[in-house]
Amino acid sequence: MRYYIKCKLNPEAKDRLADSIKSGSLAHGNVFYEGMQTALREGTIDENDIVHFVEICYCLEGGLYPMAMEIPVLNSILMMLLKLKMHV
Repeated sequence: MRYYIKCKLNPEAKDRLADSIKSGSLAHGNVFYEGMQTALREGTIDENDIVHFVEICYCLEGGLYPMAMEIPVLNSILMMLLKLKMHV
């Protein structure tokens, strides 16, 4: 399932997010880390520090709620989830 995700980024975390994507350390060790890396590299950060990206998630197929494994990682990089919507 593909999800459109909109998150508020703490301005102090902007550099940390960019560095973790460049270095490949974001979500490293998680089964979804390559997908999250790709999704965030292809995403955008607007003038209000809102991050917009599309993530492919298989949590529903595994009996979990949408983005069950990804949301804790997003929270760890100081982002607050504003919107999670199925993306067709």
